[in-house]
Amino acid sequence: MPNLVLAQAATGKTVYYVDTLNTLSDPVLKAFRDAYEISFVPTLLAFRAGQVGAKYDGDRSIADVQLFLQNN
Repeated sequence: MPNLVLAQAATGKTVYYVDTLNTLSDPVLKAFRDAYEISFVPTLLAFRAGQVGAKYDGDRSIADVQLFLQNN
């Protein structure tokens, strides 16, 4: 099971997944990644009041992802 799924289950936080496989052929997806400066996949964004409140593109261990979710 992917670490994000395990971390989400442990925290109970709501997570929305965006499949970025077609970034080069999908202009809307490319615009989304450009707007939020997403260079690396996976990247986690935490939104507050419609704005990015936190961004995480660090280590992908379950513990680190879980910590990000808990803090955001």
